[in-house]
Amino acid sequence: MFCGTHTAASEAADNYLDVACGLSSYETIKDGGEWPRYDCPQCEEDAMVDTGNDPERYRCFSCDAHFASDDLTQCSECQRLFSSNEEGYDICVDCFGDKVNRDD
Repeated sequence: MFCGTHTAASEAADNYLDVACGLSSYETIKDGGEWPRYDCPQCEEDAMVDTGNDPERYRCFSCDAHFASDDLTQCSECQRLFSSNEEGYDICVDCFGDKVNRDD
């Protein structure tokens, strides 16, 4: 904040995962894992990380939104995280719209 450095939100998220969490994107992906950076449901930037700590498990480095584990659901179609709703659907709005508008 005080050093004057400007970093893209996705790069700041990667730096957090590397330095604070001790993860390597190369090693994680090479070993078959998934890099824990996601699209934020609030601002839609690819800058949200899984901190592994509740109550604010997910944090966006773009809009500074915080989400608890039970605030988000993983879409069964595209695997993106989206805001949970009371209906309990496991599909995001985009994938639902694709299914409804599909010409079969």
